[in-house]
Amino acid sequence: MNRSFGLFTAIALAAVSCGKKPDSISVQTESITRAVYASGIVKSAGQYQVFSNTAGLISQWYVKEGDSIREGQPLLLLANDAPRLKAELARIIAESSSAAANDARLDDLRNQVALARLRLSNDSLMLARQQRLWNQQIGTQAELDMRQLANDQSRKSLAAAMARLQDLQKQTTFAEARGNASLALSRSAESDLVVKSKVNGRVFSILREPGEFISTHTPLAVAGDNSAWILELQIDEYDVVKVRPGMDIAVRLDSYKDSVFKAQLRKVYPIMNERSRTFTAEAVFVQAPPLLYPNLNVEANIVLEKRDKVLTIPREYLSEQGEVLKEDGSRVKVQTGLMDYRKVEIVSGLKEGDKLIRP
Repeated sequence: MNRSFGLFTAIALAAVSCGKKPDSISVQTESITRAVYASGIVKSAGQYQVFSNTAGLISQWYVKEGDSIREGQPLLLLANDAPRLKAELARIIAESSSAAANDARLDDLRNQVALARLRLSNDSLMLARQQRLWNQQIGTQAELDMRQLANDQSRKSLAAAMARLQDLQKQTTFAEARGNASLALSRSAESDLVVKSKVNGRVFSILREPGEFISTHTPLAVAGDNSAWILELQIDEYDVVKVRPGMDIAVRLDSYKDSVFKAQLRKVYPIMNERSRTFTAEAVFVQAPPLLYPNLNVEANIVLEKRDKVLTIPREYLSEQGEVLKEDGSRVKVQTGLMDYRKVEIVSGLKEGDKLIRP
């Protein structure tokens, strides 16, 4: 006889003989599951930390903790003169670079092109006339050469005037585009002084007060969608290979100690946290509690296998040697199956209704 189990039997029988009734249960038929344990927190769908795209002093908050918000709604205003001054300078440069601001120069070059074209037309006519006279043996070779030279010079003058006009048009177009782009960037930087919401939901927490100087790396608030919730779970590296998206999860929350809620595993992120040696997983509620808040602690059992209508006993009624003590004091070796944190399946050795004594 095993000494530890013999001692357990002797104590149990002594308790009976002394009139003290030990704890006892009946073997029951019920469901049991094999599961992987995970812990984590509740998070709002789309929950994020609010940051600013520019540094500055917090001038004022437009919202307070608990307020409902919509996407694009202003949350706070920063005080910083630099973006405003840059935007004003960019506006002045854009206006001076516009095509309208260079109309006078462009008109002058257009007039030069028109004049050069008219001169070329006239010189071409004079050359053609001199050529006809020459063909009639009227005039001299020198006169014909002079007309040809004047025509060539007019053609070159027209080409040069057109080139100057095209260059100015290109410069103006480029300068105007560059000025407008600079103005758009400056206005964007100026608009960054107003930090806006990225989601429809609620402000859960405000982390900074008016008057504080913040950088682009300073978290300002926590916001998210308060109509949808997810579970962020941590799964041990030894168990992560057992789970798959789509598995059912039994969830317990400290805020609802007497209730178990249903969830479903949605994804497992494929990288391990080297410090905690865990993998992060995400799940969604199938049956959610009536009221939730961000960062509530949860404990979860990811169901790997479930069996219905099997004999079960509480785990504490099974000895380390795989034996149980019946109410009449006899010891029975049992064969076990699935086991969870509370119950163990009895495959053989007991029948429904058998009475057992607790160690």
